[in-house]
Amino acid sequence: MATTLRACTAFKSNGQYSVISTRIPQTAQASDHVRRFVGGSSFAAAGLIASGVITLSTGIVFARWLGPRDFGTYSLVVAAVTLIGGFGAVGMDTAVPRFVSYYLGVGSLELVRPVIRFGISCAVAASSCLALGTFWLLTARNPLPEKLVPLRTVAIFIAAVIPIFAMLLVLQQAILGLGCIKTRIVIEKFMQPVLRLSMPFALVLVAGGRFSAAVAGVVLATLIGLIVAGLALKYATIGFRGGSKPSVRELRQWSGYALPFAFQSLQQFVSNGLGIDIFLVGLLASLSDSGIYAAAFRFTPLLTLVRSAMDYAFGPKVAALYGKSDLQSIDVLYKTSSTIGLMFTLPFGIIFVLFSWQIMTTFFGVSYAQGAVALAWLVLGCVVDSATGCNTTLLAMVGKPWLVLINGLVGGTLAVLLCCFLIPRLGISGAAIAVTAARACANLLATLQLWKFLALQPFSSRTLRLILPAGVTALAGLAIRSQLSLIHFPGIVTLALVGSVLLGLYITGIRLVGLLRLQLT
Repeated sequence: MATTLRACTAFKSNGQYSVISTRIPQTAQASDHVRRFVGGSSFAAAGLIASGVITLSTGIVFARWLGPRDFGTYSLVVAAVTLIGGFGAVGMDTAVPRFVSYYLGVGSLELVRPVIRFGISCAVAASSCLALGTFWLLTARNPLPEKLVPLRTVAIFIAAVIPIFAMLLVLQQAILGLGCIKTRIVIEKFMQPVLRLSMPFALVLVAGGRFSAAVAGVVLATLIGLIVAGLALKYATIGFRGGSKPSVRELRQWSGYALPFAFQSLQQFVSNGLGIDIFLVGLLASLSDSGIYAAAFRFTPLLTLVRSAMDYAFGPKVAALYGKSDLQSIDVLYKTSSTIGLMFTLPFGIIFVLFSWQIMTTFFGVSYAQGAVALAWLVLGCVVDSATGCNTTLLAMVGKPWLVLINGLVGGTLAVLLCCFLIPRLGISGAAIAVTAARACANLLATLQLWKFLALQPFSSRTLRLILPAGVTALAGLAIRSQLSLIHFPGIVTLALVGSVLLGLYITGIRLVGLLRLQLT
């Protein structure tokens, strides 16, 4: 006999939100949650595919346009903005969507606008201070490390974009918390990548050079994104009441939840390959090596785009379900995220590992061939990310932000230590090994913690069924690679043919083991 669950749902009528309460069979509800989750993830995946293609195209164009050295410096600028701007959001980019989704789930609609305003205010104050400090650090007489001196020439751009980026993070996440996944995807994954690719070519005549134009393009793309996100958020909350003044208890609750995530940008920076590896390659090797490594890293978003796409739908959905104490549906979604993510990543991972040299030289040129081994190692970290599902997002949404922080810091410490040890010995391959080890460590910790505290784990019988098609695809790839010298087509045509054959073989395999149509068990 199916159990039932009383659920509160917010709906919009005549511009106002109301709350209804229903009793729904729990097994039917779990199935419905999966359908909605996959539907929301599908649109996010489409956005991430477009974004990944545009971002990769940007990397290819800029890598060839700027050359390894200037492309390495450009990558350092982007990494610095990501770190400092993310830190300037002081965790509100995670706290705001979590509480917005939670309040929608429990029907406390009067608190939605106050938590958004609070998050924006905190981000503006903190990021502005960090921007001033960064500008002083880059322009002061105190000597920078010699390899970072080129950053001085664009100090004003870096300082200008930090508060803009921090506010954009909070606004985009607030839009996501409201369930406006399509709006968020369009802004972040369509509009901004296109602007980052096109702006530098429009600015090159007035910026004084290609490198300055590329950096100025980042500033303008972020500013336009902020304006559009602000307008979209205003429209999305037009039916909400103004909201009462939050109590001291609520302010403490929001701040307390956000506090560990104030360091989330830092922990990602040191554990997830979002910059510390690029900085350390630049410092311990050279700016040219940093550019080559950054070029190899451009492929990793394509490998994890499905897992990343699911995060967009997974976070708000889990926050609402947790507000209803529906752990059964959360467990089903968690396992689904692992199966779908791994199913997508494995075939592309096999192709990228076996043909990494051909991929790097075909897309970026022979001068970037050194990044082939680094790309192969980075792929392994992406496979681990997908296999463990949306574990970090789940920890955050069920109120365990300190565990997220601890996991990131443990992985980050490991990444820094391994980078310092391996880069002088192995070059950019050492950085890739360090990042992969850090990702594996952080994901393992998150998976064990979810099992300990909630008895949830991402694996099911479907995980084992992926072994056969992946193994057959890998063996076929090895056989094709051994005969690659007999294929006399241009590089891009050869890669397209090989990829089509291996993907067709893999899809046939997962059809045979019954994984193309997921069933609830």
